[in-house]
Amino acid sequence: MSYRLERAESVSHGIRRIAIEQIEKAIGEIDDDTLSRHDAVHQVRKRFKKIRGLVRLVRPALGDQYEPINIWYRDAGRRLSEIRDATTMIECFDELAESASDVIEDAVLQSIHNRLVDRRQRIESASRPVEKTLDEIACALSEQRQQVDTWSLDDDGFDAIAGGLGKSFRRGRKTLNRAEQSPTDENLHEWRKRVKYHWFHSRLLRNVWPEVLKARINEMDRLSDLLGDDHDLAVLHETMKTSPPDDIGDAGVIPPLEGLIQQRRSDLQRQAFDVGRRVYADSAKRLTQHLGVWWDVWISDDARDI
Repeated sequence: MSYRLERAESVSHGIRRIAIEQIEKAIGEIDDDTLSRHDAVHQVRKRFKKIRGLVRLVRPALGDQYEPINIWYRDAGRRLSEIRDATTMIECFDELAESASDVIEDAVLQSIHNRLVDRRQRIESASRPVEKTLDEIACALSEQRQQVDTWSLDDDGFDAIAGGLGKSFRRGRKTLNRAEQSPTDENLHEWRKRVKYHWFHSRLLRNVWPEVLKARINEMDRLSDLLGDDHDLAVLHETMKTSPPDDIGDAGVIPPLEGLIQQRRSDLQRQAFDVGRRVYADSAKRLTQHLGVWWDVWISDDARDI
């Protein structure tokens, strides 16, 4: 089944079902020999983020269970983050290079790409073997799979959801305002994390009113991509400034690359704030009230007969 709650199940059952599905998919991706190890790392980290978004939706109803669940998946994802970040750096540079060919020779751009690939290899060599780390995570996930059966909620129905939904959205509005007032890398990254959570929550609740929530999901997806691309460029820029020259290339290519990065980031941030002002226009209270009414209609007998 998909990453969304179903009308024919209780919220507690749906939360456990979705968590189990994500765990089993993560294990399957680790065991999938057709996936490169870098792709497997990327997929597994996505599963962990979706599980964290899932439990955040019902955080108040989970009570004391929430913290250890969240910490486990956060820390497991961090074990893979350095390897994934090095790959993201290459992908980010390659996309930037498409617009840099007018100011930097193709041979120079290819040289920088090759050095970033070498850098990733050095990081992998200095770290625990990727395969071993993935195998250990797969074993641990099998244990976590059993733990999901013990998850219990203090509430059910929309009451189990309202607190987590509103709290996450409220934090998203606050971090949007903070990022607009002071668009530092830290503030933009924090806003991006809150956007991700609301995107996950919108996907989980999509069945409540598919025609309406589909548009919201698409906009949150777009916003997440805009902020993700901006964050990747920020990390690339920082790496260029702090890495030894031999890691990136001749110092002469850095200024034009920095100019392109700043230009691209400015455009991404402008688009992100435009979308963000719309999706965070409602207060958390109003959004929760709307979804609560839609939820009641969704599960009513009349709605079931339509």
